[in-house]
Amino acid sequence: FEVFRGFLSNIIVKLVVLVLGWAFLFHFCAGVRHLFMDFNHDLAAKEKGKSTSLVVVIVSTILTIAFAAKLFGAF
Repeated sequence: FEVFRGFLSNIIVKLVVLVLGWAFLFHFCAGVRHLFMDFNHDLAAKEKGKSTSLVVVIVSTILTIAFAAKLFGAF
């Protein structure tokens, strides 16, 4: 555990982990969006698609900021 903790204390490693975390969170949120689109076909319309894609970007950004705060020791 101490070896991993020391490895993760490097700023470059933290940035790589942050980018990978953002990719995972964005992909997860987009997957949830597609699940909702499968259940409700009205969400697949062009205008609803644009609004739900914006929601995915906003939610994944908020989650990434929370992850970054935790990663860099804000709490």
